[in-house]
Amino acid sequence: MPFSDLPFGVYSNIFYFLDALDILAVGKTCSTLRAASQARSVWTTALTKLCRENHILKTTFDVGEMSLNQLKHVCTAPSRTLSMIKKGSPMGTYQDYLTLNPQSVHEVHQNGFGKYQRIFLVPGGRYLLAYGGKSIILYDLNVAQPVATHPIQARVPHSNDFSFMPCPSPDGQEIRVLMSRKLHGSSIAIQTEISVIFFILKDQSNERLSTTSRSTTISSWSSSFGRLPYTIVGDLVVFCDELDNGDDILVVWHYMQYKIAAWHIPTVTGGYLEVFVDKEYVVLVLSAELIYWKIPDLRSRPHPEGDIPIQKIPVSCRVPLHWDQGISLQVQRPVYCARLFDWYNTFLSLPSIDFVSSASDCCLFIKNTLICHQLDGSPFDPKDPEFIPFHTFSQFHIPAGSGSRHRLRVSPYAICNDWVVKTFMQDTKLYVCATPPRNGDVGNQALSAAGTSMEPDRTVRLLLPEDYRPADDPHTTLARKHFCFDPLSGRLAYLSKGTRIVVVDYLKYPDI
Repeated sequence: MPFSDLPFGVYSNIFYFLDALDILAVGKTCSTLRAASQARSVWTTALTKLCRENHILKTTFDVGEMSLNQLKHVCTAPSRTLSMIKKGSPMGTYQDYLTLNPQSVHEVHQNGFGKYQRIFLVPGGRYLLAYGGKSIILYDLNVAQPVATHPIQARVPHSNDFSFMPCPSPDGQEIRVLMSRKLHGSSIAIQTEISVIFFILKDQSNERLSTTSRSTTISSWSSSFGRLPYTIVGDLVVFCDELDNGDDILVVWHYMQYKIAAWHIPTVTGGYLEVFVDKEYVVLVLSAELIYWKIPDLRSRPHPEGDIPIQKIPVSCRVPLHWDQGISLQVQRPVYCARLFDWYNTFLSLPSIDFVSSASDCCLFIKNTLICHQLDGSPFDPKDPEFIPFHTFSQFHIPAGSGSRHRLRVSPYAICNDWVVKTFMQDTKLYVCATPPRNGDVGNQALSAAGTSMEPDRTVRLLLPEDYRPADDPHTTLARKHFCFDPLSGRLAYLSKGTRIVVVDYLKYPDI
């Protein structure tokens, strides 16, 4: 049978295994494949696959209302973003970074909201969360077109908050936001109310999105929530805290069932840097090791504000982090952690952790370094019940500069077609680099010898529109909570002078 006479189902199956850009390329080879590649079902299938592989909310795209060009734009956007980044220079060359110019710019309508404190661009580029001290607003920015002029807003009053972290529901139907606030009562102890705000997106026909919340109060000790590591993963809130007697504890709260567990953890010099969840384990990150605990059975609290029972939970595993020779942790400024945003931890384990160090020489020049540890697979090996060490696989030096503005501001990382995309700001300039997937042959076993390094990530610079500077002072560098780049849509959101949210598209529409 001639290839041109094959049933459409055969072409459709072939397209399923191709990247969206490859579907377009194959469609240019002959009239038969051109006609097949224009079928709407090909692109709706590609969009479903895109959402599943990149952990995009199911409600992000209203497929029934999207044109064929919109479907093509959304499906090809991740590959086009990566294609631009791959053309960049290796991290560290600095002077030769390829620049990406804005294709469209939009200022989000404020509606008298006041000054913003934090923003987050939800993967997929459609939804934008903004927090301003008394309420959260969820903006609908539309997709595949210039940003909507009149975004949909949903407000949730929750004053005096100082913590803000979004995550998806496990079923992909909701955006949930972890928040907390201090409650100053008549007692000496400071109480903390931890809340999870729900933005329910199941019915996109509603003129206003529905919201609800769940809360618990930590009142049995002087809570330090927000100062120590915390995260929200699916239905769990996990955080470190400190008891009145100075002991550290780890708390897991199932906010859907109002069940909780807490246990003592060792007090360490320098403190804990991060906390995340790896399947049934909670993992704390130190500069020298990872510590694993298996999540115990959670218990109901007799009273929402009552004491939380402290359990005795043994350490399941300690995993040392093996550093390259020549990398010194004796830096003049504290080392902090950078990793995938907590959003992704609901669906997968972290592939890597970066340590960001900043050191000065005698001339006060600052050298910033990203030191990366790959976390391939599980540390639990049936042949070795103790551990499998995780090794440093790369060391990236960011160019040196003088003054505090040269310190690195690293935004939480994002996933784009299995690549890890990292956005950071230094010297008032915004950069994006991409780390390729680390296959098994490039994993821990291949890096068993200390000092092994990978090729530096390719890096590009994102130009910001001249009319929307981050601040009046041209030397001001944005804080990490004030900018967010979504590689899946090629869209950047950032705060301009604290009162304006600017959304920039770096991909043309239509450009397919």
